[in-house]
Amino acid sequence: GSRWKVIGISREQWPLAMAALSLGGDVRVGLEDNFYLPNGEMARSNGDLVAAAAQLTALSGRTVASLDDTKNILWPSGGGNF
Repeated sequence: GSRWKVIGISREQWPLAMAALSLGGDVRVGLEDNFYLPNGEMARSNGDLVAAAAQLTALSGRTVASLDDTKNILWPSGGGNF
């Protein structure tokens, strides 16, 4: 019943993210960890990385969590007010 995720750094982020997604884990992306998109092109923003992660998520047959889903995952007892 535990949730887990992979945070890869640099260009290794994408193979690790796909492995995590295929094994039921979650992923996190951001320019603080990696500057590159899966094709090796430099990302212009965190949004580019998030879009690539969302595409990998879809390719793995999973769906991206909505904001409400994410809040429930992180704070199942209703904490974490934003």
